[in-house]
Amino acid sequence: MLKTAGEHFNNFMAAHAHQCPLLYNRTGQTVARHLWIIGRLLDMKDPNTGKWGSTANDLLFHVVATCFAKMSRRLRQPVSKFFIESLQSVTEWTFHEEKRDKPKAFGKDEDRQKMEIEEDGRFVADYLLPIATRGKFPELRRQAQLVKDGKDTRLYTEESYQEFHCMLLELINKFTKSLLELRDPLRTQKSSMDHPIPGDEAFKNKVSKALVYGYALQRLVKGAALKMHLQTIAPSLKMWNLRKSPTPISTEEELRERDEDIQAVHQSVQNGAAVVTSYLDWFKLLISHFDAVDILVSYVTSRKIDSISINILVAPFVDKKLLPWKDLFGDSTLLPAPAVPGTEGKQASNNEILTFITTALAMLPKIKEAERAWNNRDKRNTTICFQTLKTSNVKSWVKCAEKILVKLEDDNLSDQTSGEITSEIQSLRKSTFFFDALVEPKFSSFSGTLHCEACLASLLAESPLASKDILARMEVSQVSDLFLSSESHLL
Repeated sequence: MLKTAGEHFNNFMAAHAHQCPLLYNRTGQTVARHLWIIGRLLDMKDPNTGKWGSTANDLLFHVVATCFAKMSRRLRQPVSKFFIESLQSVTEWTFHEEKRDKPKAFGKDEDRQKMEIEEDGRFVADYLLPIATRGKFPELRRQAQLVKDGKDTRLYTEESYQEFHCMLLELINKFTKSLLELRDPLRTQKSSMDHPIPGDEAFKNKVSKALVYGYALQRLVKGAALKMHLQTIAPSLKMWNLRKSPTPISTEEELRERDEDIQAVHQSVQNGAAVVTSYLDWFKLLISHFDAVDILVSYVTSRKIDSISINILVAPFVDKKLLPWKDLFGDSTLLPAPAVPGTEGKQASNNEILTFITTALAMLPKIKEAERAWNNRDKRNTTICFQTLKTSNVKSWVKCAEKILVKLEDDNLSDQTSGEITSEIQSLRKSTFFFDALVEPKFSSFSGTLHCEACLASLLAESPLASKDILARMEVSQVSDLFLSSESHLL
């Protein structure tokens, strides 16, 4: 159950007055300080029950108060505007009961359905009935009361489906506005000073509103009603997707902090991914900060831990020398032979693969020369290059050369034929990218650090499998015990 805003803030600040001010704008805050506060919040006990880590509200208030700018920016992305406008465009559709998931009586599907029904129940009890705009959505509220009383498990029905859509749009709008209200220019300007600004009552109330609406969206996203609604209106959303195309990020603010997750959703829409999946993914991104809090608190409260320590792991620099790719085929421990199926139904040996790649590489200069000659409309040298390419060991290159040579035999090339030759050469060049990447010195050295996941995998592996070299070079900073200086290396 979500506590009322005023009650929670008063209890929270009174019980933990000895802590540094937790409600302030994120601007100018270091990563180390942010993590230190999160560690302290996870480490606190409820002043009333004495239980450690008993509620997610403490951490939620801090996250909303400090990360609202990121949350707001994500909602104002062109891709988000596309999703919102597409939902707003749906005005008429037919309710289909068959869109509802059929009850399962076994395994993970049954557990998932029960969890989704429980999430709808939490949405009804914590937001829709006590907080949502009164006097609106009479049919939806009537159905919600049945859900709360245990007389029905369905929030989305033939009687409530239209009001559900209106309620959803209203909730998105309220969540967006509540985040924008936190972007007070005066506070943003002041918070860029040396020290953060403690939250006043007006700021706390605005944080409370954003938290309530975000919490409600989180429950909907995890429930069954929203999924069924998206499945029902999917044809209308698909038609919208065909007519419109989400624009890429363009503003200076968006370019400064590129949101790779929202861009991935943007790409899925452009690639024609499943409509329901794309829209659910977008909704999940909107409430990802709320999910992160749930994950942290769930992990901490499910284990008996004396204290919380949040560490920053610094990935070590790796040896700049890489194994030459030619040597790879000579090391049976790295690439056991035989490696891949051959062209005649048998397995090719490592030596045969090495010979194939090396021979193909020797033809790259001739392909590039052919491209330059054709761009200069040097028909004679273009023909000579493709006659040489006919001797290649790559069959697709040979076929391409033969096709182009036939076209080049025409003494008076038409514009259409010239365009076809240009397209063939461009396609040929794309097919050489793999081989081109093997040419020295492109991969002769590597100046980066070990990938984060590789570091974590090494730490989690059983001791016989863990890389002792990585562990020896891994730097660990105890953020929860001290403030890191600006010179500290952060990952």
